[in-house]
Amino acid sequence: MKPVFCITSDIHEEDREIVFGILYSFNTLGYEEMERASGISVKSYFEDHQAVIQVERNIAKNIPHAILSSDEVIFQDWNKNWKDSIDPVLLSENIWVSPSWCKPEMKKKDSWIKIEPKMAFGTGRHESTRLAAQALVSLGSPPKKTSLLDIGTGSGILCFVGNILGYSMSIGIDNDLWCAGSLIENREINRAAPTTSFAISSIESIRKKKHFHIIIVNMIRGSSEDIIKISQRYLLKNGYLIWSGLLYEEKAIIKQFLRMHEWSIVSENHENEWMCYILKKDEG
Repeated sequence: MKPVFCITSDIHEEDREIVFGILYSFNTLGYEEMERASGISVKSYFEDHQAVIQVERNIAKNIPHAILSSDEVIFQDWNKNWKDSIDPVLLSENIWVSPSWCKPEMKKKDSWIKIEPKMAFGTGRHESTRLAAQALVSLGSPPKKTSLLDIGTGSGILCFVGNILGYSMSIGIDNDLWCAGSLIENREINRAAPTTSFAISSIESIRKKKHFHIIIVNMIRGSSEDIIKISQRYLLKNGYLIWSGLLYEEKAIIKQFLRMHEWSIVSENHENEWMCYILKKDEG
């Protein structure tokens, strides 16, 4: 059997999907994941040694604390083994997420979002994505002409949830070029509404202010505080901001930040170490 190249990435749990996004961008043959005391270890496999070099560079750039090593091994069908281990995820009540080749057992009222597992924070397997989706669902079916903005959209999954709920317009933006190909693919396979669109850009690129009824920000605190500060410019009166991707251990810091910037907490929820808020802007 022919030899292939193996990269071992020792990372923190929260880096998991970032690594997978990089691996699939370079056409990994498959991977194996093992738990470690300080996180997880991911072994991924490639035919091309040049791809190994590029993957190592990208992981090191995006996750400086990752411990990387590579070796030559004998080929097995790791991709088949991995696919056999994938199960559909119940994202929120009646909404399933899984790859197109892994159909869930759905009831009559269930919906299915098809997402290939190669994007950061966009497969429904991360707690922060589930929490954001559940928060959106908890706000109920929107009135007519209700608009949604998802900042840091990743795979577009929360915009597709918006489609299912009946939002008349959903816009997802992300400043990560890794997302572009997946957003095109996912929009097509999910037959997204014509009023659902995606862009590789920042929130500042949206010219019309006070335009959205719902804004979702699913990012860690350090990457999203500046966005939360300026998002009020884009939120209509009586609109809601869903802020997910927050660590429960930072709850006190986050609440102080919200008070300082005059946000009221409508509700909060958490799963494991991750937390999500539904917020409204205080009317002074």
